[in-house]
Amino acid sequence: MASTRKITAYPRPVQNFIAFGLDTIAFGLNARFIDNYTVVPGFLDHLGASPVLIGAIPTIYWLFWAIPQLFAGGIIGRFPRKKPVLIISAISTRIAIPIMAAVVYLTNAEPSWLSIVSLIIALIVLTVGDAFATVAWVDMLGRAFPPERRTGYMAIWQAIMGLVAIFGIARLVQFLLSPEGPAFPQSYVILFLGSTACLAISSAASFFMHEPAIADGEKATVHIPWSEFADHIMSIMRTDVRLRRVTIARIFFLIAGMASPLYVLYARQVVGLPEESLGIFVGAQAVGSAVGTFVLGRVADRFGTRRLIQVGTVIVITAPFVALVSVLAGLSSGPLATALFAWIYIAVGLSGSLVFLGFLNYALDISGETGQRTIYLGATNAIGTIGVVGPTIGGLILQVSDYPVLFLTAALCGLLALALVMRLPDSLIPASEVMT
Repeated sequence: MASTRKITAYPRPVQNFIAFGLDTIAFGLNARFIDNYTVVPGFLDHLGASPVLIGAIPTIYWLFWAIPQLFAGGIIGRFPRKKPVLIISAISTRIAIPIMAAVVYLTNAEPSWLSIVSLIIALIVLTVGDAFATVAWVDMLGRAFPPERRTGYMAIWQAIMGLVAIFGIARLVQFLLSPEGPAFPQSYVILFLGSTACLAISSAASFFMHEPAIADGEKATVHIPWSEFADHIMSIMRTDVRLRRVTIARIFFLIAGMASPLYVLYARQVVGLPEESLGIFVGAQAVGSAVGTFVLGRVADRFGTRRLIQVGTVIVITAPFVALVSVLAGLSSGPLATALFAWIYIAVGLSGSLVFLGFLNYALDISGETGQRTIYLGATNAIGTIGVVGPTIGGLILQVSDYPVLFLTAALCGLLALALVMRLPDSLIPASEVMT
């Protein structure tokens, strides 16, 4: 059964802008310290991991973030207040990162398999906790700010995060991984500790979030029996063409990112760029996240979330095409190669933000009229993230073939993703008015 409460429309906006913003910025900066497309592949490459394992890391990360959300949506939807779930989920799981850093430091990364296993376990624990925290956080976000301002606020937070990453973290990474920095693995231990500090700040910020009351007439809790839960999810997918289309488009958008964790291997092993170039790539990702999301935030404010997704996808899918050009041109280490790979990582940086700012926000928009926000978010995150098998497929392609085949396959998948996002209806049009 559902319970309802009265609304106090968008209370304490300044407090929530600061608290949600600090949480977003700090958690985003944590991801730069343990980035799945630059830092983690570099760390695993040092430990002698195979391309398949390196390619599987983003898949592992995203699967353990997405699949639990199917259950998280059903569980969290039963609680009238979401903030306690957010705080408990965050604090109880983020301790995994400093534990992993301690293992690497105390063993000096020997034997290498122990550090690899510790890293994978830490990422799984962190992401499962974040899966539950995300569903609660987004539900609170949807009630904390009006829809016409929410995307703009998110873009501001992303822009600030990007600036800190560009002028702070990127330079730190570049120094730590340069010949002048600490020796391996201490250089990476420092990066993991940087992630720990950011996670601590993010967790602290969540205590200061004010959870608004449920809107008048909106369901405070959604209780769907587990025996009916799968049928309910499939029913939503069948009846709401908007959710179905955005979820399918998201799958192929993520598959198109199959080469994302492998660009760094090509840059280092084939092109010959030095390891400290990872600092440039981290900075480039931050540029893509900051500048791209700030600009796309303005696009969303003026033209809607659908147009944001479409424009962002056009930019993101240029990455495999640029990589393919570098292969065909036979580029070697130098300023031109560095510039091309910087652009690739700008696109990679934007891709992660586009999932959050575009696809997730689209689902948030269309869920408002249904009273099933947590169910919608859990469903689209879990089903839509099937596409994260892309990097694992990319690793397998590289294992049996070569980089040109990998980049060409990623480019073709990108064109398919673009065709799908162009068919998205406006998120503000009711499902009943969308032609199937």
